Amino acid sequence: MRRTRCCGNWKGRTSKKRLSDDRDYIQRDRFAYASRFLLFYKYMPITFEDFKKLEIRIGKIIAAEKISEGDKLLKLSVDFGTETRQIMSGIAEFFPDPSVLVGRQAPFVTNLAPRTLRGYESHGMILATDGEKGIVLLHPAEEVLNGNLVK
Repeated sequence: MRRTRCCGNWKGRTSKKRLSDDRDYIQRDRFAYASRFLLFYKYMPITFEDFKKLEIRIGKIIAAEKISEGDKLLKLSVDFGTETRQIMSGIAEFFPDPSVLVGRQAPFVTNLAPRTLRGYESHGMILATDGEKGIVLLHPAEEVLNGNLVK
């Protein structure tokens, strides 16, 4: 008859205290592994080829409205020259009056897979950064053609 080890004792002779100690150790080990994993991927550099896959285009916001179901979501209609897209963005708390966005140009990632947010389909992502008072939208220094590729 073959005997196997389980939790530090031979099978059939495991104490409950030993099992709880092993579970605590496993939980601590999982947390340490997850922490290392997140740190590694948070700062992991991407290759230039990966960056070239992003399609970032300049678009003009032609309509902006707050979605009633969400407190953070804005529905933007963006003109890219050859097409108009609907883009959902979680920036409503920083722009209480969405009409201030109308007519502004901004860079958008346009080759993302469509994603549904609160029942609305989004076909891109606006680029922004953190400022002293919240989110700050990026914009070109001068007016450019809608749909221009960011290089």
